Amino acid sequence: MVAKFTPRLVELTYEAALKSYWRKEALTKFLRASHISESFLATWGGEESKRDFLDKVFQKLQASDKGKAVIFEMARSLSEQTTFPDLRNWEDSPQKIADAKNAVAELKAYLKAQDQEIQNEKEKEDAKAELVRSDRKFNAATPISSSSNSASTACMPPSAPSKVVTIFRIGSTTCWISARLRTGVPT
Repeated sequence: MVAKFTPRLVELTYEAALKSYWRKEALTKFLRASHISESFLATWGGEESKRDFLDKVFQKLQASDKGKAVIFEMARSLSEQTTFPDLRNWEDSPQKIADAKNAVAELKAYLKAQDQEIQNEKEKEDAKAELVRSDRKFNAATPISSSSNSASTACMPPSAPSKVVTIFRIGSTTCWISARLRTGVPT
């Protein structure tokens, strides 16, 4: 699935990257694996903080479609993390790992919700297209007039009124709408 590119996606991906990698070398390795160019990684100055460099990376990536695709790839990769080796062996490792897990869980939940929303939209579009195809197929195969004739009465229940205005099919169910709505005959 492809998620929608939103500012929230960028923010969650940024936070997950920031909290998942504490050392410069580990973050550089992740960025390299995410297809950030060596020439851009070389611009990371010795005095520049991890946060400042990530600000620069994400700002640059958002400027192009290719960069946005890299952010999606980073988001998917980060959301799959279950262990955080770079956060081990620090005096506050439990807190760092908990923060990273929370950031990754939030990103994962967001991506899952986006995927579900996209899937629901696709299913609605597919259902509409199927209904249109079915309607066209039914209308082409069974011409129905508004008068009572053998073609229209053959598919009606016995309690149906004698004059039918519209007959249509939804899946395998035939539906009809009567012209006599106030005759006391159940419709």
